[in-house]
Amino acid sequence: MENRLKAWCAGISDQVAQGTTTIVEGAPGTGKTAVLDAVAAHWEASGRHVVRARGSALEIDLLFGVVAQLFDLADPAVVPPEALPALRLTAPAADFPVLQGVYRLATALAGASGLLVVVDDAHWADTASLRWLAYLALRVPGLPIAVVLAVGAGERVDDPSFGEITAGSRRVVLGSLSQAEVAGLVSEALGAAAPEFVAACQDATGGNPLLTVRLLRALAEDGVPPTAEAAWRVADRGAEVAGEVVVARLRRDRRRW
Repeated sequence: MENRLKAWCAGISDQVAQGTTTIVEGAPGTGKTAVLDAVAAHWEASGRHVVRARGSALEIDLLFGVVAQLFDLADPAVVPPEALPALRLTAPAADFPVLQGVYRLATALAGASGLLVVVDDAHWADTASLRWLAYLALRVPGLPIAVVLAVGAGERVDDPSFGEITAGSRRVVLGSLSQAEVAGLVSEALGAAAPEFVAACQDATGGNPLLTVRLLRALAEDGVPPTAEAAWRVADRGAEVAGEVVVARLRRDRRRW
């Protein structure tokens, strides 16, 4: 079950190439972070450098908060002096010398092998970091650098820098699993499944990848067989799993605020 989803994510990660910017968009549970993990693993496996950050509502007003996350482990010996204010969170504004300094740091890390810049929840990125990402995205073509940003479906980002990023980006929209894909996951988790059982799983989760994986894990733990006669048990278990996911997400969002 997990391997099948990993293969799905890997198919997207194989399309992330040097010189490109990719926006991964999806609703909660559609696998945005899993795709980022797959892309990062693919690049690291080939010996290329990867830097990652996650936007947060708690840090949206912190100038260069995301940039500082990206490069907090950079070797001080390769950090240009102009980039230090951004990495130390002391820059008063996202002016050209700072943007250029962080850009020079990125190209130094890329070297000849390549650099992947990954930002999850980019809709929560601070304005200074978005401006730098736009600055980088304009210069990425022809460089051994790729940028991948994940944003929530329907999230509104009014910052003009985000518009500049998306204007030249490839967009990947993560949707729900088809019934055939759900059937494959059910068979992998529980064995050959009756069509009625697969349909019940599809109805209970709406094809949401996260909910589907969690539901099937719960059904396996309960020893529920994938038969037509057991399909009625899917709805009740699915409601419980969906509730657990919602509660976990509310707790996470409360910690952000």
